[in-house]
Amino acid sequence: MRKCGKTPFLLTENNNFFGFHLPADFTAEHEWGIVDMKRCFGIPNPEITCEPFGLERRKATIVPDNLYLIEKDKEIYLFMDRYKFDNGRIPTDLTYYRDGIGGAWDGDGFGIVVSKENENYCNKIKEIKQAIDACDVAVFLGGGGVFENSGLNVAIASKISKENIKMWQDGDKELAKLYKDVEETGIKKKLEDANLKYYALSPSRPSKDMKTKYNVMFWLNPQQQDIHNYGYFSVEQLEEWIEGKGPIPKKKK
Repeated sequence: MRKCGKTPFLLTENNNFFGFHLPADFTAEHEWGIVDMKRCFGIPNPEITCEPFGLERRKATIVPDNLYLIEKDKEIYLFMDRYKFDNGRIPTDLTYYRDGIGGAWDGDGFGIVVSKENENYCNKIKEIKQAIDACDVAVFLGGGGVFENSGLNVAIASKISKENIKMWQDGDKELAKLYKDVEETGIKKKLEDANLKYYALSPSRPSKDMKTKYNVMFWLNPQQQDIHNYGYFSVEQLEEWIEGKGPIPKKKK
């Protein structure tokens, strides 16, 4: 696990607690996704274009067998780890806390530590453990601000508002439609056949000034940036790239 980039905080709505947010740091372990962690919770991991959508895409169906709630003299730890708990071993990155709370996570597991001096945090960490034991928990990424990576959220499923659940459903369906539109362009296969490589090709809906007949555009982060430009491009501009034309190949000085 890797330490959170910032101090973890409680998730609340209308002053009602429903979970913990563990912020991301600028580290690879916070960028690789949480596929293995979701597997431990029995959370489905379908293709973006496939159901389920909404809460069921994030809700646990089993209790991880590597989850522990440990009380020490001054702290309480809740964590799941790839290693089995042995002889009081606490994950290294959970040996600290700020403002009465600390956290760490990666694709395999997460941990929260709270000071026993903060009764509110102590009650909340135990409430989350009870929710996990009852398979009443949702685990998902999100909440990153501008220029921040998405953090890890561990939330009590039955306390998530209907409005947020509907927002998830609508967002998942829209994202599925976006990726289906991407598949219909065939552009990824065309770039692969042309042996044009990139670090990222992320789709979104076209901006108002993007001239294209398609309902998608892409953020391209290409390899060989000494000869290729990065930025937002249309399908047509990506097709021009295959021919060595357009705005992606850098102009010779």
